[in-house]
This record gives sequence, C-alpha cells and structure tokens, in this order.
Amino acid sequence: MDTVQQRRFREALLTPEQLESSVEYLTDRIGKFLKRRERVLICLPDTHGGIGWIIGQAVERCEGIPIYLGKDLRWKNIIRTAFSSRCGTIVTEPLVLLGLSKLTRAMGVPLFIRNAILAGYVCMPWMRDGMQRGLDCRTYGCFDPAGVVGGFIVPEETTLWLRKDVFDAYTRDEAGNRLPDGENGEVVVCSAANPGMELPMEYLGCVRHYPSEDGTADIGLTNMTVGRNVEPEIAKLSGQLLRWSSILDCRVTRGDYGLELEIVTFPGEKLPKLPSCAKQVIRAWDPETEIPFSILFPESAGKNH
Repeated sequence: MDTVQQRRFREALLTPEQLESSVEYLTDRIGKFLKRRERVLICLPDTHGGIGWIIGQAVERCEGIPIYLGKDLRWKNIIRTAFSSRCGTIVTEPLVLLGLSKLTRAMGVPLFIRNAILAGYVCMPWMRDGMQRGLDCRTYGCFDPAGVVGGFIVPEETTLWLRKDVFDAYTRDEAGNRLPDGENGEVVVCSAANPGMELPMEYLGCVRHYPSEDGTADIGLTNMTVGRNVEPEIAKLSGQLLRWSSILDCRVTRGDYGLELEIVTFPGEKLPKLPSCAKQVIRAWDPETEIPFSILFPESAGKNH
C-alpha cells in the first residue's frame, strides 16, 4: 500500500503536464520495438495516471493494441489471456512473468511473447535469466518510483538512466548520511524541480552523475537490488527457491517463532531440500484459485520475495 510520503510525491509530480510528458517519453522508448497493431497484455491496473495506464497510452500512440487483464488475477486467467490474445508484448511485475514462464512449460501452452516490460519491482539478474529461458523474450525495465515514470532500461543496457528533467537521486548509508557518487547504499529519488522533496526507495544501488553537453548531469543507477528492509536470510532463501522450475510461487516471512514458508508447486516435480521453519506449507498448484503472491499480498511483495 502507498505510504503518505509516496502519495504526496506522486501528487506533486503527476500533474497533467507531467502525465503527458511520461506518455511521450514511453512512446519514444516503446516505439523502438513495438510493431504496428501488436497486442500488448498489461497485467497492471488501468487506473488513470498509474503506470499501467501510462504504458497503455504509449502503446496506443505506437498504434499497438493494449489489452488489460481485468480483475481476474488468477494464474489461470493470466496464461489464458496471454495465449488467447496472442500478445507479442506483456507488461507486468518480474515475479509474475517468472511464474508465467514456468507455467508455459508445465501446462504445455505456447505463448508468442517477444518482449516484456517489467514494472513495479526491481528485477534481479536471476529472475531475468529464468524469464528468458522460459519464454525466450527480451526484457525491458520501467522504473516507476511511487508510480511516476523515472526511466526505461533496454536489454543491452546495465545502467538505468533517470529522466533528469524530472528526477535526481543519491545514495545514503544506514545512518541516513548522504554518500559520495558511486558508492553503494539506499537509493533516494528526489524531484529535480524541488530537491527537498525526496522519496527513499526500498532498493540498494549505486548512483552516478555524468556531465553532459547541456551543462547538466546524466544520472545513472546500477547494481539495483532489494533494500535494507529485506532480511538477507529471507532474500537469499526466496531467491534459491524461486530458481527451481518445480516451484511456481513462494512466500517467506518471519513470524513470532521464526521463518514461515509457503510454497506452491507443480505436482510430481522434484523439490529442493527445504530448511526447517516454524511453519511450512507446501501445496500443489490449483489452477482454479491460485493468485500470484506478489498480487495477493501487495503490501509485502517487495519484502518477502
């Protein structure tokens, strides 16, 4: 759920002019690979001004056809809609696409996805590898702090270039002290027009400012990963489990008596050796009811995966 700080950040930046600027920015980026009349499945809410809506507007300007998933968020509906729409591009969260790549193999459903635009959560290299193995698609990243379009990263790039007309950024240490350019720390995004308006991200990373010809600085973000609010033990275990093709989804939390683990598996598949936990739930995937954890528990999706 949005914090008060996120809402204020969004409200200050998402003016009609800024919305139009974001749509134009993404139209330019998406237009470089989207084919005319290509169907684009958008698995994000189409709320006016939200990232799903902005991408949908850009798709239309590129003469593509946006198709919204709707309110049925079950895995079954995601893969059925992706198949029936014959979408060439999908817009979704990284963990949803990772699960979809496993479902195509488990269910034997061929998809036609060439490109994936990932938004809503930082995409780790191991997630990207799993998606590309399962779907053989190119992955693009849309950086959207608090729902505001901040940048777009293409498959060949390892650096995310921020929109310097809208944002600035720096990193800080655990005590909240600003770090020099190039040092890893918690990423803090600022308004370019009002540097005092800041939004700490839930990510760690490296920020560098590079002088440019127009006298300003190009701002690059690298090494993005989960932030300090994620316990290293939980992040490591989640990553190890989700690498397995036999595991569709998992949720790792810390309860009153230790780690709690919930895993959704494909029947008959080999599982990794699991750690001892205070609570452990392992169940076979139910196609009629199962919803991705990152959608079912949005307030904790970034903390538990």
